[in-house]
Amino acid sequence: RRIASSALAGQRDLMDLGGLNTDRSRAFLLSTTHGAETTGLAAYLAVNDAYSALSGFVSDEVVGQQLPALRRGVNSVAFYHDILGRVAREGHWEGEVLSVRANGEEYPARVEVTVIRNGNPAAERYIATLDDITERKRAEEHARYLAEHDPLTGLPNRVLFLDRLHQALAVARRQHTQFALMF
Repeated sequence: RRIASSALAGQRDLMDLGGLNTDRSRAFLLSTTHGAETTGLAAYLAVNDAYSALSGFVSDEVVGQQLPALRRGVNSVAFYHDILGRVAREGHWEGEVLSVRANGEEYPARVEVTVIRNGNPAAERYIATLDDITERKRAEEHARYLAEHDPLTGLPNRVLFLDRLHQALAVARRQHTQFALMF
């Protein structure tokens, strides 16, 4: 913890130079692979104010913790190993994950992780950006509901019927069974 705390001042300078603390719209995390030899997981070095506002975790709660420590079982440790392995090989990973706020609330986040090598072939640090995509997911779900249900009655429509029919046909083919349709 003391090593992480003493390194934090230098990491804040790095984040300030990169403008990471001034960007209020995106949450940034800086992590290191130092100490990851035993667990294979990176630990947080610094976070910006937007990350604290998004997650509810203040910097002191985060710095020095390993990546899954703050996720409280939402994703498995293997999930993080897979992401960091891809980042180490390819230099970048992006995707959607289910994250957890300090109050225990789960939220979908769009995450981009990039490796910082500093001239070293091995990964030294990772920088990650997080965007809360809760509203986008709600809008997608609402659009899907509107596409599959009658707006006046709320009953399923032809699009949903055809989707379920195709699913039933696929199951019948896979399991070599029959099914009946009454219309």
